[in-house]
Amino acid sequence: MDFSSVPRALDSLQRRHPPLDDTILVVCRSLIQSQGNLLTSQQVCDALTTLLQYDNDAAKDGRRPRWEPLAAGLYVSTYILERASINLQSSETKEEGAGEGIVYMEGPRVPLSVECGDAPTWTCPELSTDQILNLCEILHPLSLVNLEHHEPRLRTLVAKAAGAYCKATVLMGKGEAMRRNVHTRVTSSIEAHLVEGRRHAEQAESNYSRSSNGALDDTTGWRALETNWQCLAAIVSAMGPKYFDDFGPFSDELLNNCEYSSIQHPNRHVRAAGMAVLEQCILAATQSTVHTQSLLTDYQSGFCKTMTAVLRDGLADNWSQVRMAASVLCRCFLTSLQAMDADLTPLFPALLPRMCLNRFYLAQGVKLYSYETWKILFQNNPQSSFRHVSENLPSVCRYYVKCCDADNHVVREAACQ
Repeated sequence: MDFSSVPRALDSLQRRHPPLDDTILVVCRSLIQSQGNLLTSQQVCDALTTLLQYDNDAAKDGRRPRWEPLAAGLYVSTYILERASINLQSSETKEEGAGEGIVYMEGPRVPLSVECGDAPTWTCPELSTDQILNLCEILHPLSLVNLEHHEPRLRTLVAKAAGAYCKATVLMGKGEAMRRNVHTRVTSSIEAHLVEGRRHAEQAESNYSRSSNGALDDTTGWRALETNWQCLAAIVSAMGPKYFDDFGPFSDELLNNCEYSSIQHPNRHVRAAGMAVLEQCILAATQSTVHTQSLLTDYQSGFCKTMTAVLRDGLADNWSQVRMAASVLCRCFLTSLQAMDADLTPLFPALLPRMCLNRFYLAQGVKLYSYETWKILFQNNPQSSFRHVSENLPSVCRYYVKCCDADNHVVREAACQ
């Protein structure tokens, strides 16, 4: 399946083996050939309903369930809702509180994202408010049911769709019950996954020396936990400061789960996804003075303590993917505080040594991004960087000496430079 554009996603359905039903293929051809602009808004909605409901209809008719039509339907629906949200934001009826952040779900984080210009375009007729709301109501139960689907690509599309319909309903001032239901479903699934994971780890710990069957996977997606965190990040990003108005700051339980997933979880994808949630929380909080004061400026708050702990470990993670995600989070956190004229000095003993070393890290993405972060933080007063390093020299030296003896040769090389 190719999810780089709407035409490619729809065209992928025609190449699946075994072939899909003629009903799905006819819908795909009509959407591709018309490029969306020759169909009425109602015809587009009907076509999307056919794709989204195919799995349910197949189960009723005794046919083999297929995830591909649902995946394509989620992708196209998300595309439509994202563009509808842009129109809603530019209208006079815009509801305050929708977020502006973008959640990165396309694998390991990269410093810069370059758009490919050769992706085919697809236009859609403008949907009415009722049609947008109806599409959101169709997507909502599908998101709840397929949040833990066995296909990881489908779970990622569910996370994006949840963020899209949450943003659309916020802008329309409707759908509070839907947002609350999906939020409860996601946080409950996160808790269940972590409880189950800890239980399996305890059972398998005694078997590591005898068999590899109980080993924890550190290279592939760890069931639905990664996409659950991505879904929560998408919801926070979509709702912006209204997320904290509706749900309040993260509970201690959710904050602890996020800290555990970002630091101690054995899977690198989960650690990076946990950091994405914290990044979106910062972006949402900076859009509201009230939430900025309560979440970011109090360094003794639970959120700031979690941020410091996550950054301290993430910036020193052995996986470059996680180190990159932590570098993005670090820049987001520090530049947000700097924009509020907050004093960054209390954070430097823990973060500055790692930020210094990452400017010489072997992975080019981490190195260049960290170097640029350093320039951004100290561009107004370059001499202050020397002062901060000298003030924290004991911490910097201890960290460098520790890294010179690290198991990872990449870390040792960076420290020796």
